[in-house]
Amino acid sequence: MLRGRTITSWPGIRDDVVNAGATWLDQAVVRDGNIITSRGPQDLMDFVPAIIDAFSGAAPYAERAPAHAASAPQRNEPPKAMLTAMKWMPTPTVRTALGIGAIAIGAVAMSRRKAQPRHAGM
Repeated sequence: MLRGRTITSWPGIRDDVVNAGATWLDQAVVRDGNIITSRGPQDLMDFVPAIIDAFSGAAPYAERAPAHAASAPQRNEPPKAMLTAMKWMPTPTVRTALGIGAIAIGAVAMSRRKAQPRHAGM
């Protein structure tokens, strides 16, 4: 399906796209005929107007994207949006790990207590 097409995608699947026969470009939005692609959520500000133009007929329909000699090279670093998101994620600590372990042990103990049959009073 991708052979001879020019697209973009999440950089992590660049090699798969190239091996499928497509030309991969490291751009926010790439339109090749009726295929419109972007790299990910970080490109929504460019992708949404491209989709609106395509469906509204404002952008002329191009039969094919201009042929590129080669795909863009593989990135050596993760996308900036991913690095920014990871910076704000909480880091695991020993206290967090112990807290999660205590909750798991408590849950197992409660399930075992409920599973034990109750004996009638003597």
